[in-house]
Amino acid sequence: MLFALVLMAHPLAGAAEKALRFDTISLSPVMASSPRGLPAVRSANRVVRAGGRGVTYLDRESIGELVPTFRSGERLRFRLTYLRARGAEADFTVEDTLLNGRPGYHLKVDGHSRGLIGRLYPIHDVYHSYTMADTHLPVRAIRDVHEQDYKDYKVDLFDRSRPDSTVLTRENGDQHVLPRGVNDILSQAYYLRSRLPGLALQKGDRIELAVFHNGEYDPMTIRYMGVERIKTRFGWVDCLLFVPTVQKGNLFEDNDALHIWISADANHIPMRIRFRLFLGSMYTDLISYKNLLYPLQTHKKAR
Repeated sequence: MLFALVLMAHPLAGAAEKALRFDTISLSPVMASSPRGLPAVRSANRVVRAGGRGVTYLDRESIGELVPTFRSGERLRFRLTYLRARGAEADFTVEDTLLNGRPGYHLKVDGHSRGLIGRLYPIHDVYHSYTMADTHLPVRAIRDVHEQDYKDYKVDLFDRSRPDSTVLTRENGDQHVLPRGVNDILSQAYYLRSRLPGLALQKGDRIELAVFHNGEYDPMTIRYMGVERIKTRFGWVDCLLFVPTVQKGNLFEDNDALHIWISADANHIPMRIRFRLFLGSMYTDLISYKNLLYPLQTHKKAR
């Protein structure tokens, strides 16, 4: 993400992107439109309580306290393996910046295919997101993709001057009117990290996220499935388990084929992503980190 964001920003995501279309199930519609004939745009990003016990909206005005979970200088490196073969690596970095004279963050993911897969299918994808420090919402997003002979460079600008919505302008001049709390695919991960501490999630709760990615508005739905302790190269780590709803098809064998483990400590960093495919499982694991805001909490035993 969250961490659909880690998934979609991953260097091999471009190859699987069509299969990774997230379901848009929600208890009430989330509307987006072009500026012409704009209807009222409902807020997005919310938690739906298990058993229908109420809804907490995660837009900027009602999210409540924004809890620090990362800082400038943080670097996370992930490795993707498939059938025990190394497929790709990606670095996620955070740096301070100024956006129109106000404090902000420059978020970046830089991913490369590696090994045999890299020789057969060379990939170098870079995503940038520039977010405001006080909201963690983006003002600009850049997609710079190189996959074999395919190249694509896109810039999206987010105008949040409207009280009820965000106007997104693409580099070709196309505009989209979107929910107020919309994110790009990279900023969504950090946005959700900073809000998880205040959500008091219960097993079965659904989180609905508003994301604009690669020219399309893609609401995402993920379910919280409780706490699991998993074995990592750093030791045993207690994690929050999330299951996004993915589209069953050529790649995934069922709608729950994607699992994301987020550390249950104060950092809330992605530790592992598992893609259950028709031909085995593909894993993305955290392999190194630098300059975390808090020490990573690990254990010596499974329990």
